[in-house]
Amino acid sequence: MTAPTVPHETPTEPTEPVQPVAPVEPPRRPAWSRFLRHRATRWVAGVLVVVLIVLGTVAAFSAATAGQAENDPRSSRPDGARAVAAVLEQEGVEVRPTERIDAAVRDGAGATVVVAYPDRLSDDQVRRLLEIPDARLILLAPDDGLSRFVAGVESRYVDGSSVEPGCSDPTAVRAGSTTFAGGRTFRTEAGSSVACYRTEDGYGYLRLPSTTGREIELLGGGWTNSTVAVDGNAALVLGLLGSRERLVWVMATGSGPSGPGNETAPPPTVLPPWWAVAVAQAVVALIIVGIWRGRRLGPIILERLPVRVRASETVEGHGQLYHRLQARERAAAALREGVVRRLGRRYGHGNDPMALAAALAERTGRDSRQVYHVLFGPVPDDDDQLLNLAENLDDLEQEARQP
Repeated sequence: MTAPTVPHETPTEPTEPVQPVAPVEPPRRPAWSRFLRHRATRWVAGVLVVVLIVLGTVAAFSAATAGQAENDPRSSRPDGARAVAAVLEQEGVEVRPTERIDAAVRDGAGATVVVAYPDRLSDDQVRRLLEIPDARLILLAPDDGLSRFVAGVESRYVDGSSVEPGCSDPTAVRAGSTTFAGGRTFRTEAGSSVACYRTEDGYGYLRLPSTTGREIELLGGGWTNSTVAVDGNAALVLGLLGSRERLVWVMATGSGPSGPGNETAPPPTVLPPWWAVAVAQAVVALIIVGIWRGRRLGPIILERLPVRVRASETVEGHGQLYHRLQARERAAAALREGVVRRLGRRYGHGNDPMALAAALAERTGRDSRQVYHVLFGPVPDDDDQLLNLAENLDDLEQEARQP
């Protein structure tokens, strides 16, 4: 008899070869992200910020210095005339600063025309200003070029002492004494309609015929921001310049013809013509950097402190801070305020120091003056006195609370 045999199964070969599984790699950041994380990017961001700050500073400086010329009604510098212009505008006078002779001729008819730099004008500009119809023409501190406006008048520098009007002109009489510090005086041998504020060197204000026969006025000083508030300068200047509804303030500084209308060239600027584009690019770059860094930092999250701070630690911290700052006055006030507040609630005299001191003296058996000195006395001079004050306050409070 033979044992049954177990059938033997032979392994079968797979029909398809098994492909090896490749390891899964984590997703790679884009190339631009890896670049932004590079250390050099911090330098780029820093440079962009510095460039933006520099450009912003230059732009702010340019804006702040615009209209900051001497005698300019838009300038708030000491040698500007913004104060006079502001008061005139409040009084209803329309002030029109201009650097163009064409604009002065167009707007000056029937108005007051003030010339800030009469010595720097060309002969043709002088002629055109003298031909403005029905204009009150006032020259501010003319010097070398005065002969082109009026003949026989000499201009001199004056230090500036208080001078009485010495004339019958209503505006000068109302203004009273004036001081033209750093201004001009005018001496003339010819006749004049009005001559006021006479000094040994000449007059501070003249009204006389010009070379064309019309009257012009010469003003030696008193209109700048630094001098208008001296003596009667404000009353005189405002009376002269504000006599009509419109004031044209000519700031033209050309020394000769410069084309049609003899307009002066625009004032120079400290900024190159491409500064606006550079600022725009810097702003865009700053926004990009802000978005990049802002996404990494995330929003601000408010959370509670994980531990509680004991009251004793707070007191010790305040004490160390007061000691470091030598703030004995503040420390003494804090100690006294606490004791006065607690005892005032207990005895009902928190708002009356004398009554509180009397009540505590009666309660503790101490002298009321000594109690008042402890609660409301002078500030300690040193740390030892501050320590003694703290001990006295503690003793007083303990005695007052005893049954």
